[in-house]
Parts: sequence; C-alpha cells; structure tokens
Amino acid sequence: MARVCLAQRPGGARADVEEYIGRPLPDVTVVDADGRPFTLSALRGSYSVVTFGCLTWPPFLRNVSRVDTVYRDYAPKGVRDYYVYRRLAHPDLNGYIDPHTLEERPMHVREARRTLGSETTWLADTMETDVERAVWASEP
Repeated sequence: MARVCLAQRPGGARADVEEYIGRPLPDVTVVDADGRPFTLSALRGSYSVVTFGCLTWPPFLRNVSRVDTVYRDYAPKGVRDYYVYRRLAHPDLNGYIDPHTLEERPMHVREARRTLGSETTWLADTMETDVERAVWASEP
C-alpha cells in the first residue's frame, strides 16, 4: 500500500510526521507537469513519500534539498518520491499569481521544478485542493 508522509499541515502549522506514516494515499486524480492525469491511489503496493509545497511557502522552500536527497538516496531502492504542488501559500511573495484554471497549474509545477532544480516528480493538486483536503480530513 502506498503511504503518505507529510511534514507540514496547511497554513504552515508543524505536523508530527509520525502521525502520517503508514496512512494510505487518497483516491484523487491530479495532473503531472505535462498536464497528464495521475491517480495517487495507483501507488498502492509501493513505498512513496509525498510532500506538499509551492513556490511561496517558506517551510517547503527550506526543505526542498532535503527531500531531493531522500529521492536520490532511496529511489534506487524502489521508494517513489512526489511533490504535490498546492495553492500558493503567500501569493504576494516573489511576484507569482495563483493559477485560476487546472491548465495553469502545470505551468507553476514546471516553474517550481526549474526554479528549485528538483529531480523529484512533481504533481499538481486539483483547483479544489482535493488531495490536501482528503489527507487532512482523515487525520487520526
């Protein structure tokens, strides 16, 4: 079964990573950097690390290099690593404008990958933030 490991709650509140380890991923379809559909629940049967982030969320930006290190260290062992790009935490920072359509979301994903130099697979949450809401709605 795929597992989700999150280090940050929406709004920036610190989360206890342990409370999310071993929790199944929601059955939500997102899009990849090219706009192709990707269903998170399809990761069942694999070990996966899923991290939420965006280009204006300081706690995420500070930890990108650490997550990418996990990717480089554990990808050869079969662990899959994903960033789920969420809505902008602080749309007023760095001149970014929140996407208004699902077609615009992959543009932000590609910009994040380019800007941060990340090798990890990037996905974009739905405009309604279905992944984020599903994960935190099922908190223990």
